[in-house]
Amino acid sequence: MLFILFVSLLILTCILLYLNDGDPLAPSSLSSEMFTLSTLVALLNQKKWGVEYSAYTIIVILTGLIAFSIGAFFVKNIIGKKKIVHQFKQENIYALNKKLIYIKPNVVILILFFMIIITFFHVKKTYEISLIMGNTGGFMTMLQYARIAYIYTDISVGNILAILGFMVGGLGYIFVFILIYNFIYFGKKSLKMIYFLPVIVYIILATMGTGRTVFIRFMVAILTIAVLLWFEKKNIKKLKMSYVIRILMIAIFAVIAFFIAFQLLGTLTGKTGEASTLDMLSIYSGSSIPALNIFLDNNSVNGNIFGSESFHSLYSTLNKLGLNFPDDTIHLSFVDFINGYRTNIYTALRTYIFDFGYTGMILIQFIMGVLFSLYYTNIKNGGLNYIFIIIYGYLNYGLAIQAIEDELLRSFMSVTQIFELLFIVVFYRILIKKN
Repeated sequence: MLFILFVSLLILTCILLYLNDGDPLAPSSLSSEMFTLSTLVALLNQKKWGVEYSAYTIIVILTGLIAFSIGAFFVKNIIGKKKIVHQFKQENIYALNKKLIYIKPNVVILILFFMIIITFFHVKKTYEISLIMGNTGGFMTMLQYARIAYIYTDISVGNILAILGFMVGGLGYIFVFILIYNFIYFGKKSLKMIYFLPVIVYIILATMGTGRTVFIRFMVAILTIAVLLWFEKKNIKKLKMSYVIRILMIAIFAVIAFFIAFQLLGTLTGKTGEASTLDMLSIYSGSSIPALNIFLDNNSVNGNIFGSESFHSLYSTLNKLGLNFPDDTIHLSFVDFINGYRTNIYTALRTYIFDFGYTGMILIQFIMGVLFSLYYTNIKNGGLNYIFIIIYGYLNYGLAIQAIEDELLRSFMSVTQIFELLFIVVFYRILIKKN
């Protein structure tokens, strides 16, 4: 059954790439590509994990992706055609009007000083939290104990320091955009080392959160922004095979770099444990498929509050404003495979079915397809300015990891999302728009 699912997804992905003019970043293509990748990993580990797959699992995944694709092509073929900017007759018109983004060194130094101060206090607070949890290994084991505190207790760095950290995050995204923009339009000679420093400081601060999510989001944003700017510079509407191969090679290089950082961070935070690197990567990238199968076999449906898993972050934010919604844990229950393997990593489809049933999942996928394609189509047609490209890169993370987690709804209106996007917009207007 799993082989049938993989072949079906491979065929679907090829069809979607053809319909999207070879664009691997188009929302329907990207979602299908990631499900295909996760299914391939699950297929390679089928004997090791020992899960027997049902036909229902195949139906759920395929119909979920088809519903998303129908929504996406509804926008592309009906709404999108009305918004097309006539760029074919104005080749490279955007590139001709570009200006190098330049931030005065004294301004960068001032920003860098602010970011370093905030990062220092984050490191200091994280270390203090680790001591409370029993850390005796100094800074080398700090993140392991801090992670325990963040998961199992209400201990945090505090609201003020958290908000200041979101400001650092906003600056990190702005400076990485500046680096990508200048490099694509003006070449490597335009890159200034001082612009790399705020990005490095942001990465250090992000490490204090002990999670890997922030790094996946950052990597996806970088790739998304780079590809979209490259499309604009080259005025690409339909990708040649050489372009597709080039994008895939860049993506593979980025994935390898991420896996190295992934394992390193896992070692620092104690998440890796005794599992081999290959096992850890397989669990994180492919166990969502068998986990979904087990979930569907158990036929679990949410009988409590509407959308308790899907709208977890929204309800949590509303609670901070004085309301009283049930605040269940965001960590899903584990399922066990054979040979001691276990996971609590699921596809986004699991969350939608749990909260809204199969029909609700199909409707949500269709709506997601409409919204993402509407946003993406406007970007590719030149209808939005660069702040929307940065925001799309930030949000595209949720779509890119649909095969292993639901971030599109579960992070919707979270405190982190609200403040990081707010500061991205604010710093864009201050540092780039006026520039």
